[in-house]
Amino acid sequence: MKTNLYGSKRGLFFIIGVIWGCVIGACTEKKILQKKQKIIMERADKFYGYFKIFDRWFSIKKENKTLETYFKKNQFHRVALYGMGIMGNHLLSEMQTYNEVRVIYGIDQKGISLNGELRVYGNNEILPPVDVIVVTAVFDFDVIKKQLSSKASCPIVSLWDVVYSLDV
Repeated sequence: MKTNLYGSKRGLFFIIGVIWGCVIGACTEKKILQKKQKIIMERADKFYGYFKIFDRWFSIKKENKTLETYFKKNQFHRVALYGMGIMGNHLLSEMQTYNEVRVIYGIDQKGISLNGELRVYGNNEILPPVDVIVVTAVFDFDVIKKQLSSKASCPIVSLWDVVYSLDV
């Protein structure tokens, strides 16, 4: 039986092609998994940060203190909240019990609030004047502050800063 040189080369190229395809596939899969892992870690860090805010906030409440102390100390009586998701609505709920500090409106990318009790402006709307804007989306604070700085002349603070400015 005669072996065909051309057939042997074709078989070799086929095997090299399969191996090369497997290597490229494995590298691609590794990159995809690394991206997914990065997203998961970023989310875990974000939610751990929110957990720390809530933990500190509850510690403040256990001491029979409120976040109103921060606002009064800084003479912030008219407040806007940026981020009307879970954190923003918890803050709104607490602030509705304050005597000297009022939430005037909310700001949210989507222009909606989970509870519907408050006028919420979208990112592209003109904002009425307030004494301070509190950003509840603390992990995007720098980007949000930059966006709001061109629209608001008041201080823009993070909920993290509010919660961690108080002694427990």
